[in-house]
Amino acid sequence: MGTTLEKNYRGKDVQKIFGIGQSTMYEYVQKNILPKPIKLGRTSIWLKSEIDELIEERKQARGSLA
Repeated sequence: MGTTLEKNYRGKDVQKIFGIGQSTMYEYVQKNILPKPIKLGRTSIWLKSEIDELIEERKQARGSLA
């Protein structure tokens, strides 16, 4: 069985990518601006593919506004 492991981000990574703090990050999750994290014990992770997709969507939306 082929299992593909995907890179993921921890909360600090997401905060750094978007230039936001921890409380803002979880507020954005509540408002569905950021995808919900996957809980692994006490740790929250975000899939890289979901964060990359979000960034691409924002880039596309920016281009359509011009």
